[in-house]
Amino acid sequence: MVRGFIAYDETQRRIRVIEEQREQKEDSAYEYLVIYEQNLEYRVDLHTRKCNTTQPRERFRPIGVPPEAKFMFEGVIGAAGVAGETVTVAGFAGQFEGNDYEVTVTYPNCFPVTHGFKGKDGHQDLTTLVVSVCMSSFQFDKERGFMVLGKMAYDEDNRRISEFEDETINKTRAYYFKVKLYNENKEYTLDLKTRKCNITAPRSPWHPYGVPPDAQFRAEAVVGAAGVPGESVTVADFAHQTTDGGFGFAVTEPSCFPVGHAFFSKDRGLEITNFYDLQNGIKDPEAFTIPKECMSL
Repeated sequence: MVRGFIAYDETQRRIRVIEEQREQKEDSAYEYLVIYEQNLEYRVDLHTRKCNTTQPRERFRPIGVPPEAKFMFEGVIGAAGVAGETVTVAGFAGQFEGNDYEVTVTYPNCFPVTHGFKGKDGHQDLTTLVVSVCMSSFQFDKERGFMVLGKMAYDEDNRRISEFEDETINKTRAYYFKVKLYNENKEYTLDLKTRKCNITAPRSPWHPYGVPPDAQFRAEAVVGAAGVPGESVTVADFAHQTTDGGFGFAVTEPSCFPVGHAFFSKDRGLEITNFYDLQNGIKDPEAFTIPKECMSL
């Protein structure tokens, strides 16, 4: 995990970063200045004060939205209708110098919120610039090769989730409706193209999207542009360890509506969920109804 601060000048192609890293419980901190026009990177270890000068470790890539980017979606981060806890964003995707990227920016002024990058060499990078019952839209990204757009109904008290999913896996598209009943240890998956139903145990163990009582507070930040009315939301960042892995998550302040959720385990790797268009409460009484195609199985 890396946290830090960035100063970014796209016109002059230069970046200054102060970052804190944690790898296998080892902490480190660096400050570096990258001047792409001079092909130089200055990197200072803030613990030892040792400086290293090299060529830039990574090629320059814009954090904003390139002109040829493809519009993907528009959504609201935070809870729709809750004053001061929402920001409207737009998502784009495309290629830059042959490399895939995805970027989310505020609307209408295009301040960056998240930036995902997958290089031709396999290098991957996701940068974030920065409730017990709810319904939301979400975007789920597993190691940059698996993306889901959809809608979710989430009931923490009864440990159940229903999802409409629009999945893209290696450019193959599929549509599913899923009902996950953790108290019954069952997951119903209906293929909306073939109408075929499959019943299994839930693919992943239950873990709440809210903030557990023993979670560790890590930081407070503003998503979007601080001081720009309507284009920012304050979030709190937490981490939590479980028996099967660990996860980090960001929630709005003060009402704790989920914004982002990252889960890591040895079995499943890294899974990242971003939430949009949250609504407090579940208005659809049929949200957790088992599909009729599954009833006879």
